Amino acid sequence: MMIPFAFFAGTGVRVANELGAGNGKGAKFATAVAVSSCPPSSKQTLSSLSFHYSTQQCSASPLRVAVGSGWQSYVAYINLGCYYVIGVPLGFVMGWVFNQGVMGSGWNDFRWHGSSNLDIDHYYSQCDWDREAKKASMHVRKWGAEAN
Repeated sequence: MMIPFAFFAGTGVRVANELGAGNGKGAKFATAVAVSSCPPSSKQTLSSLSFHYSTQQCSASPLRVAVGSGWQSYVAYINLGCYYVIGVPLGFVMGWVFNQGVMGSGWNDFRWHGSSNLDIDHYYSQCDWDREAKKASMHVRKWGAEAN
């Protein structure tokens, strides 16, 4: 699990660095790469339960980009809503009603991430990356001046 988490951290830092440098196109490109790719280590995981969680890590790329973009509060609201409205009920139904146990909960996590990604993907499609980069550069200059 540590390798996918390293990709999570790296993706967020990359997007944050591009925005902080005022490079909206770079942030948009980093977003496209993160969302369209998956860590090779996750793709190679073939056991049944590990497959579910490695797939979940692949589906978390939009969340990684959102964290790096400074949209943590937006991500928190989406995650809370999707987890408690979609994830918990599906986990109960899949795990206990359909007697799938932990495997049902694994699929539940994947569905929860999928629903949250749809919300975040909609936000990306409406995002003006150049404006976001200008905002980030302004914050870096402001916080840099306060530190000195």
